[in-house]
Amino acid sequence: MTRPAHAVVDVSVAAKWLFGEPGTAHALAWKKQSLKEGIVLCAPEYLLVELHNIVWKKIQFAEMSATDPILQFSPNFGLDLNWLPTLPLLPSALNRAIALKIAVYDAIYVALSLALGASFCTADQALAHRLKGFSVPVDLI
Repeated sequence: MTRPAHAVVDVSVAAKWLFGEPGTAHALAWKKQSLKEGIVLCAPEYLLVELHNIVWKKIQFAEMSATDPILQFSPNFGLDLNWLPTLPLLPSALNRAIALKIAVYDAIYVALSLALGASFCTADQALAHRLKGFSVPVDLI
């Protein structure tokens, strides 16, 4: 099977790139290899809301400070992704969420993957398992 020309990344992957979580090295290696292969990395703009929420939580739990250098790169934290609007994805996302029994915020990424004919990259094992056998190729990081 030929690898799609686009890959949609979700917040679980982007968080690994930015915050040095377990699995960061693997996520960064996947990114490097994908870019080397000419894969266009994409995300719905909604990912930025989720990242900002992660930052907020990290500040609340003193895992980072409000003066952390990464905040100077807000709103996109320096992520060089092809950003796509979320609003047009919502009808498809809701349908996918209902059919697959996943949260709408996860289904937004699935809807974008379907719209682009792209693979879907996640570090969320439970989500990847739910998508097994579905019509979106999944890269589990």
